[in-house]
Amino acid sequence: MRYKVKKDKWIISTLYGILIFMIIIPIVVADLVEPDERFAVIIVALISASFILPITWGSVYILEGDRLHIRLGYIIKNVKYENIIEIKDQKKLTNNSFALSSDIVDVITDKGLIRHVIISPMDKQNFMIDLKSRCPNLKGRYKIEEDYDF
Repeated sequence: MRYKVKKDKWIISTLYGILIFMIIIPIVVADLVEPDERFAVIIVALISASFILPITWGSVYILEGDRLHIRLGYIIKNVKYENIIEIKDQKKLTNNSFALSSDIVDVITDKGLIRHVIISPMDKQNFMIDLKSRCPNLKGRYKIEEDYDF
């Protein structure tokens, strides 16, 4: 099952602002630098744009087979369902996350260097219910808008 990524307007605006800035720099700098350096500035701007655009358009969370597949642009992470021990519904912005929103799901695993995988599915309630049904090692009580005992 595929779930779209929820995106806060201010995060997307910031990413597009950076993108526009990276496009404007070569235009402004063109008259200030030597012709050889112009090419380098344009290349850096295009490389930067090639990282920003996939984040805004190419991000998805997929519940498939035996794992949660997370794609945020070129960054890909797979989390096996058997390693997920807790799922939390939260409303906060954190760093080190695969989320583009402050309305997040914290997927906690029992293995790996990074134990908290922060994501922001658009349909959070159905995502959490679907994910819970696939995870055999979940523990405890979980809150999804209303209280549900899983």
